[in-house]
Amino acid sequence: MSDINFNKISKIISKHTKVKEEFINLETSAETIDRWDSLAHINIIVDIEKEFNIQIKTAKVGELNSVKSITQFLNK
Repeated sequence: MSDINFNKISKIISKHTKVKEEFINLETSAETIDRWDSLAHINIIVDIEKEFNIQIKTAKVGELNSVKSITQFLNK
């Protein structure tokens, strides 16, 4: 994964969870951040779609609940 993509993803997650970017890494997930709730998750997904100019299928949204899963999805 490129550093640019990681930086964009961590910025988006930081924006919606209020966790500083320097504390976000590949192991960061909805399980490790209390504020990554269902509303934050939807906002994260919407911003990722905008930032990367993609459309994520509804069935896939629930699986993208960590930095690692998001980066793997984007790298496909």
